[in-house]
Amino acid sequence: MFEYVDKQDLIELLKKYSNDYNVIIDGGIVRKRDLIDTLEKGVHNVFENDNWDGLLDVIRALEYIENQTVNFIHLGLPVLNKSDLSIYLDILRIACEEWNDVEGLAYRWEHKIDVHFYFAKELRERVESILARQ
Repeated sequence: MFEYVDKQDLIELLKKYSNDYNVIIDGGIVRKRDLIDTLEKGVHNVFENDNWDGLLDVIRALEYIENQTVNFIHLGLPVLNKSDLSIYLDILRIACEEWNDVEGLAYRWEHKIDVHFYFAKELRERVESILARQ
C-alpha cells in the first residue's frame, strides 16, 4: 500500500532522484483544480476529463513512461473539503492497489517502470483514519 517515510528522507529522495517523475503534494494545494493540475503536470500527461475519474486515469495510465520511476510524494495533504480529500485518498488507494496487483507488477517489470505512493510519516494516522471511514 502506501509508503510512510520521514519527511526529511522524502526531501533527500527528491534531491537524490531529481530526474524521476516526482509529483509533490502538500498543503499549498488548496483546490481540487490545483490538485488535478499538479498531478497532470507531474506525470506530463493531461486528460480531458478534469474530474475524479480523469484523475484516476492520469495515475493509472503511465504507459508512455519506460525505464523511469514515478513518485507521488505527499509532504502534506492538499487542503480540500472532507469529501474531496476522502475521494482523493481513495483514488490513490485504488491506483496503488492496481500498480501492485499481479497485472500491474507484470506491466511494471515489462516496461521497467516503478511507481511509489509516499506520505510523510506524520500523515499516517490521518490518512488511514480517512480511508477507514470509506
